[in-house]
Amino acid sequence: MQRPVLSVMTVARSFDQLRLNRMNRFGSVLFSRLSQMNIVIGIAILLTLMLSDSPFAPGEINVGFRVCGLVLLTAIAPFTATLLVFLTERKPSDERSLHSEVATARINSSIHTVIWLISSLAIVTALGWQDVVRQTLNLKSWILLDEALIVAPMLISLIVSWAIFFEQQSHSINPIRRRVAMFKYVGLRCKVYLLMVLIPIILVVLLKDLWPYLSELSPAFAGLVCICSLIALLSLMPVAIRFIWSNRPITENEGRAGLLALCDAHKVGVNDIRVWDTSHQIVNALVAGIIPKFRVLMVTDLLLRTFPQHELKAIILHEAGHVRLRHLPTRIGFILLPALALLAMEMDPNGSMNAWFSQVGVTKVAGLLMGLTFFAYVIGVTAWLSRNMEFEADLYAVGAFNKDINTSDSRELANAMADALLRFAEQNPDQYSRRSTTHPSLLERIEVIKKFVTDQASASKFQAQFQTQQFLLAFGMLVVMIGLIVV
Repeated sequence: MQRPVLSVMTVARSFDQLRLNRMNRFGSVLFSRLSQMNIVIGIAILLTLMLSDSPFAPGEINVGFRVCGLVLLTAIAPFTATLLVFLTERKPSDERSLHSEVATARINSSIHTVIWLISSLAIVTALGWQDVVRQTLNLKSWILLDEALIVAPMLISLIVSWAIFFEQQSHSINPIRRRVAMFKYVGLRCKVYLLMVLIPIILVVLLKDLWPYLSELSPAFAGLVCICSLIALLSLMPVAIRFIWSNRPITENEGRAGLLALCDAHKVGVNDIRVWDTSHQIVNALVAGIIPKFRVLMVTDLLLRTFPQHELKAIILHEAGHVRLRHLPTRIGFILLPALALLAMEMDPNGSMNAWFSQVGVTKVAGLLMGLTFFAYVIGVTAWLSRNMEFEADLYAVGAFNKDINTSDSRELANAMADALLRFAEQNPDQYSRRSTTHPSLLERIEVIKKFVTDQASASKFQAQFQTQQFLLAFGMLVVMIGLIVV
């Protein structure tokens, strides 16, 4: 009997019957939202640096009082983590379903994130820690050092919180093994959340600190250095990923030849396929790099261990879709457009923007307001783009844009992709019916695949509508940028 399309039996499976390692449930919720957490941390760091350069000042505060306040504000987030875990653990684990534990972990994560954001921003807005670093310690002229000390308290607070969450949820582990596991747990999060965010931020801050020296030589040379630095960052990021994340080449026994052949068949040039060692904490796959010579395709150890070959190939086809549909260059372009608009406003050749800012009385905070507007744009557009790109990559994976594929093969690919999404839901049940900032829910993605199987013309309609929306948004941004220069 032919297998029914997108069997509802698996979809209807009760997630309360699925049993994950109790220690990793909170980590599962965190890692199911990798890009979302990276965005939060990245924006928090950038806002901290922007506010540290703003004209707002907390006034004259004793240095000793500032240091005491710094310790208190740094400790608030770890204390919140301890309190949340304590309140959660008061209810016996056998009285809690997996669904309720995941929901609780998600709420705890959100509460902790909000507290961490507020306390971190208060360090520079209410406490004026940047004044101690730049004036009392006289480190303003030191390249990168003053910014590193300004953001250090918020990073320490976050790292200590991760350690607390782990310690409070690993009582069943042998004390000696628990210490090793904790370092792996925290280290993995530092690599995924912090280092990959800090690399581009460090480059931006470095260019900002060097700009006065470079512009003295030649403004054209300074601009050329910035452009070359950004191109190098985009090109060499896969190298950084391979260096920072623990990984190894995929072996022949794990299907290396077949996966490379699959990439070649879809004209996706990759330098290598790597297995990302996450101590079996993450189910994920990603492709990094614009230039094929540097591009790397990575699958996590847990995904490789738990997904059968036909589902793994469906996931690789999804990643191939991101490459063939030029999703990464599109994302970069939509971020560079407003960045160029900000540059045009900064240049302001006719003085019109400065006159308008003076008229409305926001001259002193104009830069901050423009920066906040830029962040709001990036979050909104990135969320919209990413969600639709996930749908588009799924449709590519099931052969929706391949005119030569027959109905039988397309249906087989659709079943494999749906099964892969459902298996992913078993590891990350909170994503089954809930969307994140950058990803639609797994149920929404399955519904799109199901719609394509019954109505193949729907894929072309979706792609045409998405491309039209992208064109209109890009055209609008170009009009705004030109207007800022000309008016």
